Amino acid sequence: MKLNKNIVGLSLLFLITMQSGCRKKNDPTYIPENVKSYTVFQVGSYWIFKNEVTGSIDSTYISEAPHYFFNGDEYIPPYAEACAVRYGGAILSVSMVSPGGVDLWFLNGTYCQCLQFYNDPPGANSNFTNIKTFDSLEVNNKYYHEVINTESRIRFANGDTLFYTFYIAKSVGIIKLDKRKNEFDTTWSLIRSHVVQ
Repeated sequence: MKLNKNIVGLSLLFLITMQSGCRKKNDPTYIPENVKSYTVFQVGSYWIFKNEVTGSIDSTYISEAPHYFFNGDEYIPPYAEACAVRYGGAILSVSMVSPGGVDLWFLNGTYCQCLQFYNDPPGANSNFTNIKTFDSLEVNNKYYHEVINTESRIRFANGDTLFYTFYIAKSVGIIKLDKRKNEFDTTWSLIRSHVVQ
């Protein structure tokens, strides 16, 4: 599915604007190494997840090498570094990393939803909330360290709200995600991975 450039651009503009209030306009801003350690992975990386509701297994993998760039279009100032990471598989399609945070694009039916992860202290930011951090967290009998728990809320015109809850481990990526809408609840948990950074 081809992503809408305007949506990606507006998301990045929001993130960059938050980070650039006190900076000189032309000073470059780079993605912090700590943010990259949670989100930027190389070809050869893969993740295998189990659906906790149905028991089915699915996977995602890096389909292209990360692409770093300084854009300069109407949405993204030319001084802010960004990185696009493309995935194969049904669970995750692409992530876009910027100095202020991360946009995670998930297929949701026939369209994409923008979800954001912020490497900031717990607290709310619009529709995105950092809930807590864990020194270690057990998922499927394996312990992961330096885990950030974050949630995204997507409100629809009919009053429904879709919740995505993420558990993202440093140097691993997403180890668990939960998608809830009304009585529908799906949880994917990591059972095996191979990560190249």
